[in-house]
Amino acid sequence: GCQGLARYSMTIPQSKQLRRNGWDFKAFKTLGANFSDVGRVQPFIATCSSTAKLLHFDGAMRPWLVDRFSKMPPACALPVALAGKPWKWSRTVKVFCEETVYVSCPEVWWQYITEEVACALKDFNKEWGDEEKLWT
Repeated sequence: GCQGLARYSMTIPQSKQLRRNGWDFKAFKTLGANFSDVGRVQPFIATCSSTAKLLHFDGAMRPWLVDRFSKMPPACALPVALAGKPWKWSRTVKVFCEETVYVSCPEVWWQYITEEVACALKDFNKEWGDEEKLWT
C-alpha cells in the first residue's frame, strides 16, 4: 500500500530519499514544496500513489478535515486508474527527464468516497476539541 497521504510533511529520511531519486529544486518548486531548517519537505509527496492498490490516508490532514488547515495538502502521483479525470489542482513534475502528474491527495480521496460516506466517518465529538480547550 501507499501510506502517509494525510501527513503535513515528510520525515527527514523520506525527504532525503526523494532528493536521491532525482528530485531537483525545480521539481519541488513545481509542487510548491518548502523545506524546514533540517531539510524536511512540506507538503508530503506520495510517489507511490500512481500504482498502489491501497491508499492509506494516515496523518492529521484527513481529506474530510483538510479545509481546517492553512497548509498545502499532500501531493499524490496521479493514480493510473484515475487518469483522464478533471482535477482542481494538478502539476506535472519532471524527475530524471520523465514527467509525472501530481494531484492533491484529498482530491484522490473524494474520487472514491461520497459525501454521505465521509459524513458517516466524521467524528463529531472532536469537531471543536482544540477550540474548546482554548476557550476554557
